[in-house]
Amino acid sequence: MRRTKLARPSSMMANEDKGRRIAQIRRHIEWKERDAARKQIDQLLAANPNERYAHSLLADLAYDTGDALLSEEQTQWLVTNCPNELNYFANWVACAFRLGLSALAMERMQQFLARWPASSNARLYQEKLTELEQEVCDCKG
Repeated sequence: MRRTKLARPSSMMANEDKGRRIAQIRRHIEWKERDAARKQIDQLLAANPNERYAHSLLADLAYDTGDALLSEEQTQWLVTNCPNELNYFANWVACAFRLGLSALAMERMQQFLARWPASSNARLYQEKLTELEQEVCDCKG
């Protein structure tokens, strides 16, 4: 008797295809093929505007190209839609610094420390907060 292969569920195939596309986009970003990366990210977002990996990739691409506003926009989306992702929040702190918004960065660091006091970033953020607070005091002095 001959065995027949069972067909894989279409959702499984879709996930594998998405995984391949994301890996390909990451390669484009790594190899500085920014136009190709952006085109594929836009296609992913057109198909699914709530695809967090596409937003994350777009934030990475924006960071690579020095587009601080796009990076901030995409990271804000990630923090809003994935609020328990520590790394997205840490990137959101960094976005405020890249935009030169120290007061906003301080506020975000305080929020980060309140949520993740034992994280690997906690000591760095606490030191940076102390440094920035001292600078503010020195300016007032």
